[in-house]
Formats: sequence, C-alpha cells, structure tokens
Amino acid sequence: MTSDRQIAANRRNALRSTGPRSPLGKAVVGRNPARHGLSSASPVIHGLESPAAWERHRCGTVASCAPVGRLETDLAERVALVLWRLKRVTRYERDITASSHGRAFDDLNLSRYNAFAPADAPEAVRDRLSRARARLRSLTRLVEAPPSTLVARAAAVEVIAAVDEQLGAFDLYTFCVPEVAPDDVAWEDVPEWTVQRLRLLVDAAAREAGLPPEQLIAAAIEAVRDTINAARSALRPYTRELADLRRERVLPQPAHVDHLIRHEGHLTRQLEKTLAQLRALQQARRANPDPDYDDGPAGSGPSPDAPDHDEEQATDRCPPPGLLHDDES
Repeated sequence: MTSDRQIAANRRNALRSTGPRSPLGKAVVGRNPARHGLSSASPVIHGLESPAAWERHRCGTVASCAPVGRLETDLAERVALVLWRLKRVTRYERDITASSHGRAFDDLNLSRYNAFAPADAPEAVRDRLSRARARLRSLTRLVEAPPSTLVARAAAVEVIAAVDEQLGAFDLYTFCVPEVAPDDVAWEDVPEWTVQRLRLLVDAAAREAGLPPEQLIAAAIEAVRDTINAARSALRPYTRELADLRRERVLPQPAHVDHLIRHEGHLTRQLEKTLAQLRALQQARRANPDPDYDDGPAGSGPSPDAPDHDEEQATDRCPPPGLLHDDES
C-alpha cells in the first residue's frame, strides 16, 4: 500500500515534469499515436506528406466550392480536409498492396523452406542457378578471351571448382604448378589471374589426370549447363506459384480491406454531409437578395458593416486557412 510520504513525493515529482512546452515539442508529441495516418487529426502527416501539396489541394478545393463568408469557407475547407484524407486512403491501399506483392517470393520461399529440405527452397534453387550462370560465363571466357585478359579472383575460383569436379579422385587444390603460383599460395589467394595463367593450371591438371585439356574444359561446361537446366526445371513450378500468389495480392488482404472500407465509408459520409450543408447555405444566400446577408455564426443576424458579396465575381486568391473542424478523433 502506498504511504502518505510516497504520495506526497510523487506529487512533487509530477510538478517537475510537465511535458513539452515549446510549440515544436508539442507538435512532435502530438504525432506519437500516429501509425498509418488514416485518422490523423493533422491535415499533413510529418515525413509522409508535403505541406505544399496540402496547401495546393486546399486552395484548389476551396476555390472550386466558391464560398462566400466565413461559414461557407469553413465548410469548403472541411471538404478539402475530407478529400485529402480520402486520397490518403488510396495511397495507403496502394502501399500495403505493393508491400504485400513485393513479399510474395519471400513468403513462398519461407513456406517451401518449412515444407521441404532447405536445398529445395526457391531461394536456394535460385542461388544455384545464379552461381551456375556465373560459372558458365567464366568458363566461356576461359575459352574465348585473349590470353592476356585479366580474370577476377571470384571468376577464377569458379573455373577451378568447375574443373576440379571433373577430375574425379584427383585433387586440384593440392596440386602444385610453380609457373602459376608458389607452392605455399592457395589458388584462392593468387592476387592476379589472367586467362593464360588459368589455362596453364588447367592444362597441367589435365596432363596429370591423363585427359586432353579441351576435353576437360568441355566436360566442365557441359556439367554447368546441366546444373542450369536442372535449376530452371526446379524453379518452374515455383514461378507459376509465385505468379498466382502475386495475382492474389493485387487487392489488399481481408484484414486491411475491412479497415479500409469502414474508414472510406466514414469519410464519404462526412464528405456528403459537408457538401449538403455547404450547398444549403449557398442556396439560402442566393435566395436572399439582401446585400447585407451574412452567413456567420448562427444567431448573429445581418451585419451592418458587412461588405456586399458578388457571387458571380471570380477570384484567384486562395483564402487563408479557416477552422478545420474535426470530429474523427
């Protein structure tokens, strides 16, 4: 049970922490609850929307509504606010759909990884296909490129691995060729490879294994092509499943759809209600020929100092922001 001394101490400590005092601090704290921004009380979500874009939208919408007087302007700005939030719903739907669509391969790979051996997962098969294609390019370069052509270390390692796989019991990694590299330097650590140095290594290994060098390289190329074809065949059903999964995700997932429908319906009803109120005020104003008519707060009556309003007069000046009423919170 809390003692009187603890209660008094808590009250004294609370007086020292009153929260943010500056306008910037209050604005930052005010955005703490924001998650997706669909029900945000602020017209612009910091970091996601542009204040300049909001101002252009507000000016264009208010000008389209052609309000006269304070109350009509407030209603026109509320129309702009609701339309802005409806656009936000559209962006949110687009973003979650794109995100779900982009995760399709990862989700398929995860399901396959759990259902089968890791080596049969789409990600593993795709990695084998990518590596086999890189190995084929390196072997083709060994055959077709000029002797002085520089070879990247990773490409040289792939060539050595492909050739070693065709030598059976012969271990190319323990084989020494002094004219290629010193005995104490592993093939993976040779600093500079050229096509000529790689051919010297392959020719020496072929002679040691009793094979023609060209036959050894051709066998390595054929084996890599078989690997590529096998990986393509293994990926083919995954590719069809991936296409089906992505088609299914053209629309948002059901949980998101329910949320979007409810919120969009709420905003649409607000828009219809606000437009009806604005039209009713404008019709009443047009029906009243009194030049001193003022659509200010209810009960204020005609203003003796109110200027004449010409409803047919067009203006290109955007009115200053009015009171953006919000009953969504």
